Amino acid sequence: KQVFNASMSGTEIEEIYKVFNYALKMQKDLEAIVYGIDFLTFSDKRTIKKQFYESLYNDEGSQIKAYLRVLFSMKALEDSVNTIIKNIRLEPAIVTDGYISKENTDINHRKLFRGILEDNFLVGRETYGCYNYDSKRMQKFGDMLSSAAQRGITIYLFISPLHARHYYTLKILGLTNEYKSWIIELVREVEKVRQEHNADIYLWDFGGFNPVTTEAIPDNEKTKMSFYWESAHYKKLVGSIILKTMKSRTQQIPGFGALLTEDKAANRLYLLESGLREYMEQNHEEVEEIDDLYRSTSKSRIKNCPERIIPQSRQTQTGAEERSQSEGLLADT
Repeated sequence: KQVFNASMSGTEIEEIYKVFNYALKMQKDLEAIVYGIDFLTFSDKRTIKKQFYESLYNDEGSQIKAYLRVLFSMKALEDSVNTIIKNIRLEPAIVTDGYISKENTDINHRKLFRGILEDNFLVGRETYGCYNYDSKRMQKFGDMLSSAAQRGITIYLFISPLHARHYYTLKILGLTNEYKSWIIELVREVEKVRQEHNADIYLWDFGGFNPVTTEAIPDNEKTKMSFYWESAHYKKLVGSIILKTMKSRTQQIPGFGALLTEDKAANRLYLLESGLREYMEQNHEEVEEIDDLYRSTSKSRIKNCPERIIPQSRQTQTGAEERSQSEGLLADT
């Protein structure tokens, strides 16, 4: 069957909404939509990029100019020539946002795992550093699903499997409650669409703590990870497993993937909390590394996000401080 890949980098809900509409418009016989949902796209700090305004997806722009830009601009020519040269030379295309094309390339996974937090998620305005949940984006998300459901299109939704380190990062930034509330609202919105349109719609969660997301990080360049490039970007193998799981409705790896419904959401959130506690207890070095990165990036975070002040009730201890306090209580008893 024909497949249209609408993958976009650093996107937000309004962009995805327009891509949905573009797909519905251009494919009258569309049978199914597979959508990997990202917590970050619901932040009010996410903005529409210039490239999107200039693309064919933007229904408010000139379609003729968009075609000319894609096919006949100097940038298009330059990109085409570079692609041909790299293919002839069999050069691996490695870029900083996690897209790596060659499995046989030596990769320092530890360095990439540190860098994605230090340079991006701990300090970025459009990532966790300045995150602020926007409920209006959930409304737009629901409208998007409804437009597809009205056409009788099967909708497969999944929460992407971030590495376990990200859930501790959410905790230390005081975002755990936002994340859990986001999951609850996702479930409610999906259930609403299902009931209103008798929709064939499924919401899967591949995140949390399982054999995939807790994969150990090697400290040398010769050892390759099976599932991740770095904590925010998983490998093709994981994507294939996700698709097979959703299609068959059967876990391909025990514990990896759960179908989310209203009656299962509470237990899923409990497993998220208990999984984080267990991960912190069993992975002291990972927790300590993130603690160090959190402290070393504090000035950059304040500079980039002066408006985000974590209320006292949401401030969290580092993993080391929690362990120290627990050990002290045990000693007292």
